Amino acid sequence: QRDRAPFLTGSLRDSIDYTRGHYAPDNPNVRGIGGGLEDDDQSIITIYAGDADAFYAAFIEYGTEKMDAHPFFWPAAKEVLDEWAVDMERLLDGAASEFNTEQ
Repeated sequence: QRDRAPFLTGSLRDSIDYTRGHYAPDNPNVRGIGGGLEDDDQSIITIYAGDADAFYAAFIEYGTEKMDAHPFFWPAAKEVLDEWAVDMERLLDGAASEFNTEQ
């Protein structure tokens, strides 16, 4: 995601980060995606963009009345999530195969 962020000062790129568990940003312009088991905070990872220096992350991603959108966060997130889904499917298929051969 950092590679896709527009770069002028580097603040937007540097604001992209992740945390374990649910993330409650101090800034309402921060956007994040999360995944994991809802009742297990340890399995949730939230990726977010924007902070006090890059408060404009949502303006870049979604555009404004006077500026076109330049999505960088969600296209990269979708790509990563698609790759993750393929990796998880392979892992689960491998685990199922091992389980079946042990039975």
